[in-house]
Amino acid sequence: MYILVSGYSGKMGTAIRKLGSKLHNLRFHDIEKVDSKLEVKFDLIIDFSLPSFSSHALNKAIELELPILIGTTGHDKEFVHSIESASKKIPVLYEANFSKGIRLLKSTLQEFVSRNHTEVKLIRIFESHHLNKKDIPSGTALLLRDFLTSISTSFDQAIEIYAQRANNIFGVHRIEIVLKNEEVISFLHNAESRDIFAHGAIEAGLWLVKQKPGHHQLENIN
Repeated sequence: MYILVSGYSGKMGTAIRKLGSKLHNLRFHDIEKVDSKLEVKFDLIIDFSLPSFSSHALNKAIELELPILIGTTGHDKEFVHSIESASKKIPVLYEANFSKGIRLLKSTLQEFVSRNHTEVKLIRIFESHHLNKKDIPSGTALLLRDFLTSISTSFDQAIEIYAQRANNIFGVHRIEIVLKNEEVISFLHNAESRDIFAHGAIEAGLWLVKQKPGHHQLENIN
């Protein structure tokens, strides 16, 4: 399988190429160097670049009629609308965090909050990342916020997000749920390696190439 990578030389692009080549015998090519003379039939585009470059990757996916997996965060509403439009023509998967742990965390939060939503007073989301991460708060923190508000709209004004940038932290997210009786329940996800995101992205990409056009969700992957 041949994959075009947007953010080819970046840290996530490098991790995906290394693991994909080693574990699945995948072959990768830099999207910035692709041209009409390259006689390769690509199967997928993976984008872990910058928000300013993701639109190019999305347009290239439409042009080549390829599925696209987007893991770049920090996008504005206009780009999200572009994703919805593109999904009518090609398979699209846009996700802020591809780790299995975050999927498990969301499932756990769903169960706890659904049972206790009337007792929730406040929700605090703490996120910590490395100094070079540009978007604040993180895409994962916003994903968790939106996920919680989807469970109950009453949480919309009850969620606070705190961000920290320090050293070489790959990603730590802690959710504190404060109940009306002042009891605090904490849920923690700690990424100790960038490889967990790369593994998840590769797994999602291999699934995405088999799907029909549409805006697909990570939760749908078995």
